Amino acid sequence: MVKVSRRSQIAPFEVMEVLDRVTTLRAGGRDILSLCAGEPSGGAPTDVRERAARTFSASGGSLGYTSALGTPDLRAAVAGHYGRWYDLDVDPGAVGITTGASGAFVVVCLAVVGAQDDAGGLTYWCMSLAGGLLAFLWHNAHPARVFMGDVGAEALGAALAAVALVSGHALLLLVSGIAMVSEAVSDIVQVGYFKYTRRRYGEGRRVFRMAPLHHHFEALGMDEVQVTTRFWIATAVASFLAVAVRGVH
Repeated sequence: MVKVSRRSQIAPFEVMEVLDRVTTLRAGGRDILSLCAGEPSGGAPTDVRERAARTFSASGGSLGYTSALGTPDLRAAVAGHYGRWYDLDVDPGAVGITTGASGAFVVVCLAVVGAQDDAGGLTYWCMSLAGGLLAFLWHNAHPARVFMGDVGAEALGAALAAVALVSGHALLLLVSGIAMVSEAVSDIVQVGYFKYTRRRYGEGRRVFRMAPLHHHFEALGMDEVQVTTRFWIATAVASFLAVAVRGVH
């Protein structure tokens, strides 16, 4: 019996297939109005094109590769945004600019689904991921020399979610991932309560001194190393609890 990979059962991304078809028809001389992939039919607005032309002229007309982390001006602008809107002191050097996390999500999905073709494959994949994270933590220990940032953290979160769904233990992820869950929930509560009180009382009020949750603890006087270590302890305890619960059932 020939074993067929589960990856062959994944439906294609139909939007991109339609986009490829549009490209083919246009190349053949057809006048096609494309409504796929969220693309406008009229091109970029005039003021956007003019601003792009001015920026290009100001740069001396030079084109080329940018830094893998993004241009310094753009990284500084992102850091400034977090300072203005979230009152966070973000070092532009710790900001990484990427085209998006979709690629990482797809790779993670294929890796997890493909791992199910072999017995124990998912376990081996998780062990490999854990080994890579231990190597990262070796260099991330205080004072850190390497930072993950949102690009890595979002891909890692997608990996954990994919593993939980494929293994059928999505609810246990809420237990073992208590640190990530509390970070997300604290942000949602803070923003939601601030907006609600601003509408209700004319001024925004806060549940936490700062969100996400680790900034709240820092605002209470705990230093970064203390917060990180205690989050590790809480996650370790919650993970052992999740394993125990799994063993009971």
